[in-house]
Amino acid sequence: KGEKDYKKAFTIIKEGGYKRKHFSHTSGKKCSYDNYLHSLAERKFVEWFNSHNEIFLQLHVRDYCQSYHNCIWRNNPFQDYTCRTHNQKVYSLTHFYDNIEIEKHHQGFIWDLWITNSKNPNISPIAIEIYVTHKCEENKLKSGIKTIEIKIENEEQLEKIINSNTLKEGENI
Repeated sequence: KGEKDYKKAFTIIKEGGYKRKHFSHTSGKKCSYDNYLHSLAERKFVEWFNSHNEIFLQLHVRDYCQSYHNCIWRNNPFQDYTCRTHNQKVYSLTHFYDNIEIEKHHQGFIWDLWITNSKNPNISPIAIEIYVTHKCEENKLKSGIKTIEIKIENEEQLEKIINSNTLKEGENI
């Protein structure tokens, strides 16, 4: 499923007898390292998602004291920092989602990867946007769709993510 969408949208794999195995763009699109890396990342993420039983998302979250909303010290600039804490929470993507698509058209946008729950359509989808040089458009991020933006700088970084079972929020995610 993913390979068919991948070939249709971007590239084909050439495995000739004379040249090394390589990617080639369809429809006369120009090949660049950025396009290659982006396309490779999409395909690798689909393979990764479909082959792992557990994939986690680790996020930085802000927690508040139980009394935060009624606290007399809440708006005190010298005290407010004690009312809030920053923690890390881990969510299982594969617990809530079981389907991934490449280049999904939704709400007037094309999302690089689209993750859904095929058994429960009431669970909001998650989009993954991969970028090599250009961050996701601001209007896409403000669309109301939960979006994970991942910066990929090289194949080694991509392999490091794929070889783990956790997407950890940080500099590149």
